[in-house]
Amino acid sequence: MAEAPTRAWIQAAALFVLAIGVLGVAMVRGAAPPPGMSADKAAHFELGREIAAGVFLAAYGTILLRILLVRSGSLTRILLWLPALLFLFLVLAAAVVFAFSLLKEGSDAAEGKAPDWGDVEAGLNGAATLAPAVAAVMALTPFLIPLDVLAQMPKLLRADLATGFDYLDDYLALHRKRAGERIPPTALLVEDDLVCATTALKFCRSAGLPCEHVETIAAAEEILRLHAATLRLVLLDVFVRVERTGQTATGADWLRLLESRWPKGTRPFLVVVITGHSHLLGSGRELADLVLQKPWRPQELLRFLEERGVVQAPKGSP
Repeated sequence: MAEAPTRAWIQAAALFVLAIGVLGVAMVRGAAPPPGMSADKAAHFELGREIAAGVFLAAYGTILLRILLVRSGSLTRILLWLPALLFLFLVLAAAVVFAFSLLKEGSDAAEGKAPDWGDVEAGLNGAATLAPAVAAVMALTPFLIPLDVLAQMPKLLRADLATGFDYLDDYLALHRKRAGERIPPTALLVEDDLVCATTALKFCRSAGLPCEHVETIAAAEEILRLHAATLRLVLLDVFVRVERTGQTATGADWLRLLESRWPKGTRPFLVVVITGHSHLLGSGRELADLVLQKPWRPQELLRFLEERGVVQAPKGSP
């Protein structure tokens, strides 16, 4: 199951078996020949249903192979067209039944027998009884095609969970170390994502910057009020946690508020925006001293802070 081709074959087989099951139920428990129908016409009714089921399954199997095993083109476009294709397969199946019935009656006429066109109608009626089953397959298939991705979710979730626990352990260790320090912060981190916060806190500790971490703008305002005199750096995300009070200020909003208090160049601290949505800053981008796009490189931020004198470059560095 680990290899994509193996998963594709298994999924194609499972979907094909599902279609067989749905059509099989329709044939066994579906509409019976109408009461009073002659044995000959009843036989044509059942034969029409069987031919239609065979043609539909052959066409359905072909489209499964195309989608799951030939990885080309847009899967989204194929899924949008899939219900219409399945309906056309039913029409194709009915056409094959009609053609078979015509050939049968034509053969009877060639042998001098009187053709019974009611047999053609009986065969088409039999094929038509599969319409509800085909509709069920039409409804289910577009949702089940992406199972190739869903089948990998448990593995991905386990990996994400393990990664989350690792970052949580690191975050708690950093938090305990910071709580044990009796020195005011020189850096403020405003970030509501645990993984991103842990990465930034590790950077600040390695750079020798005592850092306070908050998740909301209101908490950032409180830290700024208490420690404006010692802060040298503010690391700010654009989207942060919303206050329970309903305050919906974003990092971009707070950046504009800081600009109104301390125009850029007069602030006692640098503001570095670290975000995955830097394009949403708009004109606010110019208000930050530096904008880093996630995933960001610590070396770039360290070099910037060294140039601005916030941290000291190691001796002997160029």
